[in-house]
Amino acid sequence: MVADQVAKKQSEANLPSEQLNNTDLPIGTCPQGHRLMALGTSRDDGWSCSNRCEPGGCLSGITGYSQTYGMNRFRCDLCVYDLCEKCYAAKQTSASQSTLQVSNHLESEVSATSGEAPPAVPSAMLQGSAAGAASPMRALCAMPVPSTAAVESARTPWLFQDGPSSGVSAVAEVSKAVETEWSPHLAFRLEGGDEAVSQLAGQVRHLDVEIVASVTRAVEMLNAGSVDCPDDMCIVYSNSNRGYYLLYRRGKREVALARLGVPEQHLYTGLVLTVGGYRCKVTEALGTGSFGTVWAADCLEGGLGCEVAIKEILCSSSSELALAAFEGKILEMIQGHARACGSSSRPNADRNTNALDGRDPLDRIPDLVGTDTHSCGSEQWRVRLAMTRVPGISLDRFLEVRRSCYGSSGSSGIVPVQQQGTQRFVEACSLARDLILQLAPTFEHISKLSYHRDVNSHNILVDGDVSSPVFGLVDFGLAVDLTRWQGPVGPQSWHLVDIGGDCRYWPMSAWLQFECGWQELSKYPPLSIEYQTQLDFHALGITALQIVAALSPPASEDDTNSLAPQFMSLQIAWDQYWSNVTHFWQRLLDVFRTGGDQTALKMKCINDGVHNTVGADLAALRAAIRDAYNACNTAGPEANLRQFCPLFAALLELVSAGGTVGFRENQRPPDWQGVYQLVAASESCMNIQGMQTEMTHAVPELHSQPRFLTPFSQRSTMISA
Repeated sequence: MVADQVAKKQSEANLPSEQLNNTDLPIGTCPQGHRLMALGTSRDDGWSCSNRCEPGGCLSGITGYSQTYGMNRFRCDLCVYDLCEKCYAAKQTSASQSTLQVSNHLESEVSATSGEAPPAVPSAMLQGSAAGAASPMRALCAMPVPSTAAVESARTPWLFQDGPSSGVSAVAEVSKAVETEWSPHLAFRLEGGDEAVSQLAGQVRHLDVEIVASVTRAVEMLNAGSVDCPDDMCIVYSNSNRGYYLLYRRGKREVALARLGVPEQHLYTGLVLTVGGYRCKVTEALGTGSFGTVWAADCLEGGLGCEVAIKEILCSSSSELALAAFEGKILEMIQGHARACGSSSRPNADRNTNALDGRDPLDRIPDLVGTDTHSCGSEQWRVRLAMTRVPGISLDRFLEVRRSCYGSSGSSGIVPVQQQGTQRFVEACSLARDLILQLAPTFEHISKLSYHRDVNSHNILVDGDVSSPVFGLVDFGLAVDLTRWQGPVGPQSWHLVDIGGDCRYWPMSAWLQFECGWQELSKYPPLSIEYQTQLDFHALGITALQIVAALSPPASEDDTNSLAPQFMSLQIAWDQYWSNVTHFWQRLLDVFRTGGDQTALKMKCINDGVHNTVGADLAALRAAIRDAYNACNTAGPEANLRQFCPLFAALLELVSAGGTVGFRENQRPPDWQGVYQLVAASESCMNIQGMQTEMTHAVPELHSQPRFLTPFSQRSTMISA
């Protein structure tokens, strides 16, 4: 009966594919204009349709969370915005109607020739920019201008330099010409008539039609220096085309468009662009995170000859611009330091699965290829980072796929039911151990200069399968410079830098810092040290535990009878921890999504004792890890699990509970070499004689209301649902 109800709801909520994939409709976007990613049912985590908060509500009847099981999902991770299939299709239709006038104009031009339409900035756009108001239309057909001779002789269709945003498809890329500063390819036709163009007179220089009345001639004179153009752009009239053109100097495209008030064109599949001197062709969207959208691209020129990842970040303040630029800088610093120390750090070197074979640890993170920063108007910038692409899919997606395999084949009869629980547990522990084995050396290099601060299952990639995984680490958007982080109080020190990352992977100290700020945190030295030095250790440990919990049989399943009670207790402790932190994370997500009161949120966290709850859950989790370690050392039925003693020892070294940390508790702070030595040891080297049991640690309580509540940034606390 339940299955029938779910199927009925799913069939009602999910539209026929031919209706959804109507190519006459524009691509769906969030309210900020970012393209929505079609996730299908791959991330069925209790998400809710954002249209429920808009007039008319969700068309599928969604009113809250955990009501979307089996529904197709369309998401903008950058804005934390979700739509169900019905709302997505409805918004597509609405957007199609609102741009009908522009689309018809473009289609009529296309039908007049055998190829693409001439480049055009619609007159309404020009009039809007002249008036100083932003235009809602985004119909810029950015195609290069051909030579005048070609136009006069055969009306040759013009090619794209950038693509359209209103229904006209991109065509073949422009063949590379001699890269002079000025070129007929670096131009836009200005549609709208003399009056619309004349309104730009105070913004862009108009070349005298008595001196030059041809795009080609203007380009020749500009390159020869016969015409002075200090503003990097000018408007020229073409007698042969009977229209005006905006010419811009090479590399100044965005500046020119910003001068006209044209909204910036985002990346899209098929776009050919240059980033940091490398000419690339965008192939697909890889995903969207808290800082921006990442796209895969083929590097066409520049010597790399490989696939790269291009991250586009839109910044609306000088501080955001500095943060975006720092991501590229920190990658350059890490790779440069490694090379200076003798590490090869070869981008796109062949990847091995064995962490012990001398493979360069920094091949597991991106290497910076190049950066471009362009002004898009007053206090508006667009930063693009081109990096070597780390292969694989996100770990959270990898775990979802693997768990679905259990559901389809777990009771096939090939493997006795009594053995299934043990085999799943062995597989889970093996994968978690591989994660730490492979990434600990990488973090050792990173930690000499920086802390990542956003380690989680979304930013760790997996290439290969469960038997031969290759792990990588991406998204350094929240990374900090170690010297400044550890320095005196300042805007880039740990005291004042916005708390960052997915809060489900925070240690207890991060919650206290979030709630009350550094003054309160400093009253508890163990917590202060934990926050300053152990964020990446703790987050990697939580991620490894997430693997163990996700792939092991749930504590409620019968086949856990094949496992010792200590392993079932570990699963129960994890479930308790993850349930609580997911609830707290959802609170933060709701405030971010709705623009709610951040101070009220922090006060509620304080009053509810969130940091104390997290501390207690982590202490219980450490105790369960210790018991699992002891169980692996027994000579009973779990003797075959002795191979995972190193894993649980390393987890004790990584996961912190209110400042309590370490395989041998609190004897020394964790370091990455120590973590690697523990997880790489053979079980015969592990000896529990004389090992301490988990010490009871006093979790600090708040005895008074904090005097200062520091705001958190929109970028800092949110991660994809």
